[in-house]
Amino acid sequence: MELVTMTIAGVAIVLTASLAYAVNKYREIQEKNIEIEALRCSLNAYAETYAFENADEKLVEGCQSKIKELFNGEIEKEFNKYKTVEEKKEFACTVVFALAECMKVNVNDIEFVDLGPNTRGVAIPDSDSITICLNEVLLVADPEQLVKTMCHELKHCVQYKSLTNNIWGYSPQRIAQYLYSWREYVSCDSRESYEAYSKQIIEIDANKYVDRIFNA
Repeated sequence: MELVTMTIAGVAIVLTASLAYAVNKYREIQEKNIEIEALRCSLNAYAETYAFENADEKLVEGCQSKIKELFNGEIEKEFNKYKTVEEKKEFACTVVFALAECMKVNVNDIEFVDLGPNTRGVAIPDSDSITICLNEVLLVADPEQLVKTMCHELKHCVQYKSLTNNIWGYSPQRIAQYLYSWREYVSCDSRESYEAYSKQIIEIDANKYVDRIFNA
C-alpha cells in the first residue's frame, strides 16, 4: 500500500510539473500574439501614412505624362489594335522602355511568361542588368493591369538601383528603408505569407506609386 501511495504521489508531481509548463508556454504564446498584433496594427498605420518624397513626385508626373501620351486614357483600346499575341508583346515592350526612360531605369530584357494566377510581374535587378518579367495572360485579359504592373516593377528597379547610385535624390532615411527591405525581403509564396509580403516598405512604396499615377 505504501508503494502504491508513493507511485501516485510521483504521478501527481509529474502532472503538476507538466501542467505548470503548459500554462507557462500558453502565457508565452499569448504574449507573443499580443506583440504580433501590435506590430500588425503599427504596420497598417504606417502603410496608411507612408509619404512620398520629391523624387517620387517627379517620377509620378513623368509616368502620368507618358501614359497619357501613349494611351490618352484608353489603354485597352490601344492594346486591342494589335491582333496577335506577338504584336501585343512588341507594343508592351515599347511601353516598358518608354516608362523606364521616364524613370531613369535601363531595362535590358523583358520576358512574357506564365507566372500563375497570383503573380502579375517580377523585377530582377542586379548590378549589371535589369529584367522585367510580366504575366503574359494580362496582354489579353487585362491590359490596364499590365501597364500598372510595369510601373510597379519599374519602381522596384528604382528602389534597388538607388542603393548604389542615387540619381533620383532620395533621402538617406528612405535609402535605409529600401536597403533593409531588400535584405529582409519576404516573398509571397502562400496565403499565409501575403500580409508580411504586402507590408514591406518596398511593396508599400511600389503600390502607392501605382495608385498615385492612376488615381491622382
